[in-house]
Amino acid sequence: MKGELEYLADLVLLELTREERREVAKRLKALKSILKKLESVEVGEEPPFLPTLRLKLRKDEPRAFNVEELLSIVPKVKGRYVKGPKTI
Repeated sequence: MKGELEYLADLVLLELTREERREVAKRLKALKSILKKLESVEVGEEPPFLPTLRLKLRKDEPRAFNVEELLSIVPKVKGRYVKGPKTI
């Protein structure tokens, strides 16, 4: 664990005191044990949870619209195009 902790601290450019190293090492050890428990969980052949499968979607139908009416709502128009703010 000591070598891993020093390696990780070097990666993220941390300077840890002895006390901080002990605390971080303790937390890493706890995290590793939790991850090992998760790896041992058997999930079986259950299909993945996809809540979108239950949605009732509307049919995609084209609709006619009046261009002039739509452009009359927009604050800035140039010809038949909507004019947006200038960005850099």
